[in-house]
Amino acid sequence: MSSEQLTSILGRISVEIWLAHEALGVYAASAEAAQALQGRNFNHLFGVIQRHARDALILSVCNLFEKPNKSYPNYSVPSALAKIEDTCDWQEVTPLNSIPKLHEFIRQRIEPAFDICQPDAELTAAQLVFEYFKQECPGCSGERKNNALGDALDAVKVLRDKRVAHVENHDLEGLPQADFGGIIKLLCFAEDFDRFVSLGLFGFSLAAEARPE
Repeated sequence: MSSEQLTSILGRISVEIWLAHEALGVYAASAEAAQALQGRNFNHLFGVIQRHARDALILSVCNLFEKPNKSYPNYSVPSALAKIEDTCDWQEVTPLNSIPKLHEFIRQRIEPAFDICQPDAELTAAQLVFEYFKQECPGCSGERKNNALGDALDAVKVLRDKRVAHVENHDLEGLPQADFGGIIKLLCFAEDFDRFVSLGLFGFSLAAEARPE
């Protein structure tokens, strides 16, 4: 595997997650302040800021789950998983024992009976974590396992394609409807990938923790 290529993809995913959180924070803060700003000179300004923050959040979430494209390579979670699958030698990739919650994550989400004390457990752990994210990730090729995340992504892409990237002259009736609950779930999935694959299998993080289902 080209460690430089993979490191570049994983690093850009971390940046995109940060940008999504930044946009979400601006959107939420301006929404909370909306009532207080009613009738003041700044309410229009904050409305503009909120609209741009919403659009930035939609673009970042879609970027995180863009399908791999040989002609136009991207820096998404599906692209990282494809790169790992095509080139990874699992004998050279084992989870770091210093990640405090990696094995807890496996027991909570993947294999309740997983025992780190068993022979070859570290190698098994790496493969279990990779397969989990490959099967659950919307935008990956093959049959989609996590329909809730896939449906949420489809809805966010409608907003990106019809309202953000292009303003099309028709309503969205009959198309998947996005909500912030779905956007947050997609962002949480990308964060878990960053913790347990980017940092857990290919890096180091004392902050890695298992997120409740």
